[in-house]
Amino acid sequence: PYSITSVPDDAFKGCTSLTTITLPTTVTSIGAHPFYQSGVKNIYVDVDNAIFTSRNGVLMTKESNQLVCYPNGRTGNITLSGMVERINSNAIYKIADTKAIYLDAPDYNSYTELAENGITSANGELMTIYVKDATNELSDGEDAETGESKGVLLEQYKEADCWSAYKEAGKLKRYFELEVSANSLDSEGNYWATMYIGFDTQLPDGLTAYYVDKTKTDENEDYLILREMSNKVPMLTPVVIKAAVAGNYKLYPSETTKWAALDMSLNLLNGTGRDGMDVNQADANDGGCLTLGKNKSGKIGFFIYKGTKPIPPYRAYLTVNKVGDSRLLSYGDEATSIDVQSMINGGWSTEHDGWYTLDGRRLAVKPTTKGVYIHHGVKHVVK
Repeated sequence: PYSITSVPDDAFKGCTSLTTITLPTTVTSIGAHPFYQSGVKNIYVDVDNAIFTSRNGVLMTKESNQLVCYPNGRTGNITLSGMVERINSNAIYKIADTKAIYLDAPDYNSYTELAENGITSANGELMTIYVKDATNELSDGEDAETGESKGVLLEQYKEADCWSAYKEAGKLKRYFELEVSANSLDSEGNYWATMYIGFDTQLPDGLTAYYVDKTKTDENEDYLILREMSNKVPMLTPVVIKAAVAGNYKLYPSETTKWAALDMSLNLLNGTGRDGMDVNQADANDGGCLTLGKNKSGKIGFFIYKGTKPIPPYRAYLTVNKVGDSRLLSYGDEATSIDVQSMINGGWSTEHDGWYTLDGRRLAVKPTTKGVYIHHGVKHVVK
């Protein structure tokens, strides 16, 4: 009710049936762990409250983005969305089954401060703090092939006194969250994304990485030849990702020896850094940038970037000579396994459905560029 001006310590402790609470405009102070051992999963605040606000059901200060109280009714690892300037005392208090906290809003000019007793785990041990940071800050005198991969933002956390205990315990780490959109579904049931990050990472099950083979991709054709990589992607390697399921995938730096970098003279892709990349494609006579997308026919490929904002950070893109260019995807590893002459001589089977070039490359779609192609074991001429 509006008669309430403060919520004292342990006010709703043990109220397991209470799942939601709304604070009125009159509440101006919150005590220590008021929802401990309760069922509260969402804390809402009247929009006219001058002190507090709710972000995704989490209690925050309205002006300075300080975390005041994380709901005790939630369980498991915690992701703090949006910039959190400070985790206040008792803000995260004995959340069940929580072993890690993910800070997912990189601001490379500042870090999240931690108040004394700001984080208390249910088992009394330090949690692992993961900072979303895909940058690569190399040590002095080192280059991308031999340098130690350091995160710009993670280094700030390691230098901050308030996080020193986590640093000494080896509990400060970094990650990157790869978003694979449900809108990227192709006709074969796969989902697609691109990635360019500053640390070696091993892809989880369900993800496959490809680079665009520069030696096999003809600049006059309308498709790209993809070459499958291992599930280990070296740092600073722009890749195309195929996923069995859409969703957000957390990627972590490799704990093993640094991996050999891909020879970038073979890869047609480029990558955007932490600030993304401004693109000016107003003049159709100039070169342009292509980013991953889907055309009106539902085909996945690289198409002209039409966004008004910079290309987002940590993405792969292509540069082309004409703004109107577009390139569809073709699997080079499948294409080169085809013996075209054998197909023509009667060796075609249903597993080879599709269109192929004379050198055995499978195309993503029926070709429109002039040339001779193979389809169902028969030569076809496109004029």
